Amino acid sequence: MRGIARAAGCAGLAAFVLLAGQRPALAHNRLVATDPPAGARLATAPGRVMFTFAEPVQESDEYDAITVTGPGMTRWEVTGVKVYGDTISATVGALGPAGTYTLGYRIVSADGHPTTGAITVTLTRPGGGTPMAAMAEPARPSTGGLGGRPAWLWLAGLALLGCAALAAVRASGRREAR
Repeated sequence: MRGIARAAGCAGLAAFVLLAGQRPALAHNRLVATDPPAGARLATAPGRVMFTFAEPVQESDEYDAITVTGPGMTRWEVTGVKVYGDTISATVGALGPAGTYTLGYRIVSADGHPTTGAITVTLTRPGGGTPMAAMAEPARPSTGGLGGRPAWLWLAGLALLGCAALAAVRASGRREAR
């Protein structure tokens, strides 16, 4: 009986460890300010784009991105993406035809969840820039199959489940020996 109780205790502890890393979906970061402001009408390209969030942003060279998409789904040059605390920013090259431009962002929030979004601005006078390429469907980054939880949490849960299985096998072996 003690073996079964031990196995149940290990299984309960494993479940607790795996569920302890759960965060509510409402914990995602939210955009609080942009430069240029959403809906702005600009005579020239902004030169620099900044998105400010309610909480800090994790710095991730592989994930952080700012994009500029113009009329006809054309993509425009963006360089030097940087994260500073709760802000992500980048330098924007010269834009082209007058029209609506979508300034998009992709970040990892402090809670580990990816966050994406966009604003639009209108360029009222054409610029001298040349588009990079037509905008393709954005890539969807992988979470590595971990469901947004840290890898150590999964490893701890698996170790505890292994402990529970071993205790159950040992307990059933003792019963058979009697």
